[in-house]
Amino acid sequence: MRAQTQIEPKTSESVREFVQNFYDWYASGVLKATRKGREFKWKTRASDLDPALLRALNEDEDAQAKVPEEVVGMDFDPFLSSQDPCVPYKVRDITQKGAHYFAEIDAECKDVLAERPTVTAEVAKKNGRWVFLNFHYPDPKPSGSDLLNILKELRDSRKQPSK
Repeated sequence: MRAQTQIEPKTSESVREFVQNFYDWYASGVLKATRKGREFKWKTRASDLDPALLRALNEDEDAQAKVPEEVVGMDFDPFLSSQDPCVPYKVRDITQKGAHYFAEIDAECKDVLAERPTVTAEVAKKNGRWVFLNFHYPDPKPSGSDLLNILKELRDSRKQPSK
């Protein structure tokens, strides 16, 4: 469990607005693109991502583009924690640990509100604006899983010689 501190209401609302705005844009864009048989261009809002996260996502995408006949990169949507878009996504709770904020997001199209969030976005303020640092996924392992570690594991596995 994360150590939580009391969040100022103004900060909490600012985090909620940033994350919800991104998810409203992103999830509806993915759904529209999917219906038309296209891929959604998330990079139009790449400035919402921390440079380290953006670099890791681009590396994974580039690696996959080099080998289109097999899966060598992510096989799910990292922002929605899914392979199938499901709107709307709503920010639920926000917690703070140090200078980082964790916004729990749920896909509200599910029949029942899950005990754990669909995905938890980790954000922080950098250069006066909010950016996504990482995305955490519910996982039965005590350590959980997150996007940066998944991307690192995929990168490491691509470096292994083929069998």
